[in-house]
Amino acid sequence: MQTEPRWLGKPLSGGGGGPGRAVERARRRNFSLIVVLAVMTACQVDAPSFERVDAADLTIIDGDTIRHGGRTCRLLGYDAPELPASWFSGDQEPWASAATEALRRQLVNARVVEVAWAREGDKYDRGLCQVRTDGVAVGAALLRQGLAFETVTRYGHGGFAKDARILLEAAREGRTPEFVDPHTWRRMHSVEPRED
Repeated sequence: MQTEPRWLGKPLSGGGGGPGRAVERARRRNFSLIVVLAVMTACQVDAPSFERVDAADLTIIDGDTIRHGGRTCRLLGYDAPELPASWFSGDQEPWASAATEALRRQLVNARVVEVAWAREGDKYDRGLCQVRTDGVAVGAALLRQGLAFETVTRYGHGGFAKDARILLEAAREGRTPEFVDPHTWRRMHSVEPRED
């Protein structure tokens, strides 16, 4: 003989606002929670994953660009001053060299270095990536030192929302750079017109 579930001696399926209604609300709440968790899990699956790398395997091009595994990577979330290059009329020295050296020091001195590639590259055919040293996006230190401008507000987080929040906070707390925003500077000093 099958018995109906009971709550304090009364059937759970009973009418009114009793325990039966509470059970139904709990079921709906649980279903909603399952849906939310499934969506969050799906979002995590799509998030770029970080791989631990040896700092010696990274080649530093400038304050916001590296090479790893034969690929050029533009670091996301910040813009460092420009080194001398044939496609510019001028440079942003001494700040460009200071930013490059600050990035090098940070990578060499880190206990853990991690790299994650964004799903898509930029319009200059460079890969886009995020690099963390000891769990923190490398750009945060440059922003705090006044050696870069943040780019999250211009371009978005690129799939790295946690790092973007850290970079924005570092930019708010950091020193004001003593050089022109590289985005503006490139437009003023590009040998050929460019969209940036």
